[in-house]
Amino acid sequence: MKKSILFPALALSVGLFSCSQEDLSGNASQSDQPVTVTVQLPDNVAGRASSRYIPSASDDAHQLRCILYVTNSDGSWSERIEKVESEAVGETFSFTFTPQDANDYKCTFWADFIEDDAAVTGDGNEKKYADLYYNTQSLPAVTYNAGVTTDGSLFNNDDCDAYCGTIANGAALSVELKRPFAKVSISDKGDAVSAASSISVSGYGVYNGFNIETNEVVGESETVISCSDIAPVKTDNVFFFNYLFVGNKNELPDADGNISMTVDGTTKEINVSDIILTANTKVNGSLDWANAPSDGSVSITVDIAGDWEEAADPNAPQVGDYYYSDGTWSASLDGTKTVVGVVFATADGDASSDAVANYPEVTFADNTIHGWVVALKEMSPTPPFITSGGTLNGTEGVGSTEDDIMGYANCQAWPNNVLAEGVEYVALSRVSTYATDYSATLPTSGTSGWYIPAVGQLMTLRTVYIAENSAVQSALQALVNTESADLIVTESGNSNYYWTSSQRNDNSVRLVTFSDQEDPLASHGGTSGRRCRPMLTF
Repeated sequence: MKKSILFPALALSVGLFSCSQEDLSGNASQSDQPVTVTVQLPDNVAGRASSRYIPSASDDAHQLRCILYVTNSDGSWSERIEKVESEAVGETFSFTFTPQDANDYKCTFWADFIEDDAAVTGDGNEKKYADLYYNTQSLPAVTYNAGVTTDGSLFNNDDCDAYCGTIANGAALSVELKRPFAKVSISDKGDAVSAASSISVSGYGVYNGFNIETNEVVGESETVISCSDIAPVKTDNVFFFNYLFVGNKNELPDADGNISMTVDGTTKEINVSDIILTANTKVNGSLDWANAPSDGSVSITVDIAGDWEEAADPNAPQVGDYYYSDGTWSASLDGTKTVVGVVFATADGDASSDAVANYPEVTFADNTIHGWVVALKEMSPTPPFITSGGTLNGTEGVGSTEDDIMGYANCQAWPNNVLAEGVEYVALSRVSTYATDYSATLPTSGTSGWYIPAVGQLMTLRTVYIAENSAVQSALQALVNTESADLIVTESGNSNYYWTSSQRNDNSVRLVTFSDQEDPLASHGGTSGRRCRPMLTF
């Protein structure tokens, strides 16, 4: 089963729950059976060295804590398990819990920094560590802890960084675990900050917390944070920064839109109403402190610095991976699962131009495209596109260009072009029952379902399939001996062209051949049988 990056991205799927450097993936097979969760720290966090996956604690006064909070749908049962890095074995945490109902539990995950000598109560799975910057006693809601809003702890403190995420069991999907914050900095356009020795901030209205499950802020009213006589950051001309909860709100709740900032005894009002909050994003507000008036409100220029740098996910789908009926994938064949296809394009490769908007009413994991999958079996017998003897009556809404990748949309559009009485879209009808006819059922969400690829998608498959040492061809070949897959035909001849769902003109459908001896593109009126290999997007 595929795993994914824990910091900052976490992939979760039905199977053995694991959270490693990355990952959290899981499975409980039946009631009263334990579920084991393993959590491996990201590189070098335990050693306090720099890590680009999650900031290390700034000093030995802090340690990383991981919390797994498990509950059922009506909240009548819950369990909370905490571990800190000193309890890790080989930089790996292990958690075990037994759900009351293997089909009804959901997991909330939170990781933050607490004091290295934090107070501890209880033993085993009942062990609990004292919160520091965040109150986690009402998970899945998290709020700023009592006292930190006014003692300066929330200012210029990278130990306020944290990550969160949630999953429900029984769903074959992956979700990203990311910061619920925007990191907001206030910086100087000039050089006044370089000479500053002390700053104070007051009247800064922010949201007090965040619900991990609902992605909503806790409370609509503002919580005021402040600091007194702290040292400015100075690096990159920054006066101060904070980690601010975002949730479903993108604007600060500050009632008057102003904060007061004092630099070495001089106080000025700073207008922060233009700051736009986006989770897992750095935002910088800059001003010219030296030339700003002392009376009235000082405007700032807001710049979205972008996401925190994220490591490439080593467990993301790769070309040649097997794709299973539960929505998971793996590089090596998992004999305990039903394989239904092979990944031939990924979101960071040939499927990068695809978008969720191309699939109305389809729900994808993480609300993002992960890749394209080709089915294992060809339709047999080879279908005509329309009933023999019929004529295409229109192609409205159907893509026509050679780079068309809108296969799903094309298959939705063709039936709107009504054919003559007695004539039907044979290939489209066959693809609608493909999952049942070829034992290729799919999860109820997370995929587009099977459809006939557009010409651009089929050309992408052609390129990777006929390439030297093709990973897609090798994956299919491994299944051919068991008769669970068909190789794609690469011989020449008209009958070996494959239907696409793209049109060439008002009365013909585009075709693609995998033979390198012929022009790869052709077209036909649709009334003769041609090869057809469905695909899906996930």
